[in-house]
Amino acid sequence: MEKINAIDFQVINEDLKQLIGAKINQTTVINSRCFLFSFSMIRNEQLFISLEHQRSYLCMIPKVDSISTIVSKTNDILRKFIRDSYIVNVEQINKDRIFKFTLQKSNELFEKERYVLIIECIPQRPNLIITDENNVILYASHYTGLTAQRSIIQNFEYVSPAPIEPILAEPKDIKTIKLMGAEDFENATHKRAQEKYEPLFKHIKIRVKSLEKKLNVLTNSIEEANQKRVYVDHGNMVLTLGDDIEQIKEYVKENNIKFDDSLSPGENANNYFKIYKKSKRTIEMNNIEIEKCKNEISYLTYILSTCSYMDESEMYALANEILPHKYVQDKKHIKSVMIGSIQYKGTQICFGKNSTTNDKLTFSVANKTDTFLHIKDYHGSHIIIRSPQVNNDTLLFAAELALILANKETGEIYYTSVKDVKKGGKPGLVNMLSYKTIFVQNIRDESKLLIKNYKNI
Repeated sequence: MEKINAIDFQVINEDLKQLIGAKINQTTVINSRCFLFSFSMIRNEQLFISLEHQRSYLCMIPKVDSISTIVSKTNDILRKFIRDSYIVNVEQINKDRIFKFTLQKSNELFEKERYVLIIECIPQRPNLIITDENNVILYASHYTGLTAQRSIIQNFEYVSPAPIEPILAEPKDIKTIKLMGAEDFENATHKRAQEKYEPLFKHIKIRVKSLEKKLNVLTNSIEEANQKRVYVDHGNMVLTLGDDIEQIKEYVKENNIKFDDSLSPGENANNYFKIYKKSKRTIEMNNIEIEKCKNEISYLTYILSTCSYMDESEMYALANEILPHKYVQDKKHIKSVMIGSIQYKGTQICFGKNSTTNDKLTFSVANKTDTFLHIKDYHGSHIIIRSPQVNNDTLLFAAELALILANKETGEIYYTSVKDVKKGGKPGLVNMLSYKTIFVQNIRDESKLLIKNYKNI
């Protein structure tokens, strides 16, 4: 990915001059580090601001679809000082990576007030700062202490950093920079979903850790129970020895087991049989629970992987499904998780993103002559190749896609005709009447890139 160099900011500065006189009629917090400003005079472009540590810059990008702002303190500050203000001047400070926007707006008494918006695009230390007309800091997205090399403290005077000598290089043209900005805007919206639904990811990760601990406890319990299965032999031996108390006591001592002298040999034998039966039940029940744990861990891991291919509305649908108490909304306004689609060399390949879309894809969307794929012995997406005839190259890509969506690099993939796939007991589960397998050793880089351009259907 290309970087914005210091010399490129001079090109950006020239383009930003078009904002002088424009009114900022909308401020949007995309995520904790990226922002979008819309203007009344400029309807075809918007100002994208990125304060990512290794990719901090600002530039005009083509107008994007409306996106809601994230409710936060920063959003409140932007609405208070920046929104509905007019840009009086745009200045690049010391020909450095710092931009100063002089703003003017009317207060509630219709009095003209001036504020200054400063965007510091400094690697590792990017910042958004608002000062009054006297250069006193009113707000900063990142403050520093008094002992810092340069203090950024509320109600203190703003001091710009010492200029950095730019590296001599050929500057990019503004068209290239704007294309980079548009791409980073898309990445910012994805990160927005990641931040917004962090409680969901945290819940899933905590649940997986809890299940892994439970799995460990169950496994240890089975090991202990297996050691007690020998009690069936102890019971049979005691019954065999009958009333020979001396031999029974010698056997009990050799095998380090308890023997209740107040009970008959037969009653002691029955107690041994009870220990054996209990251990047997423990093993049977724990194996069932272990299977449930492994199944849920597999599904949750798969869900975490497919979240990378969900937009914000799909993430909300998933969050409402898994954490309905935290993401409450009228179900009429919740969009369903969508089916993904990729065009591979003229052939459409579709994939599900959760159990519901897997079920819908295979049993409602796919034709009987289409090809079905699924990762072997693991939760994953249903993959459908929408063609009655499939060549080896298309089959390989579809198998790679199954691994990518399951967050695997290597694995075996089932494939069969859709007509040989029958519904299982739960959504997303299937039974295959017949199948073949394909083993994928390494996923090609071009396959990983191709999935990034998927579409929803």
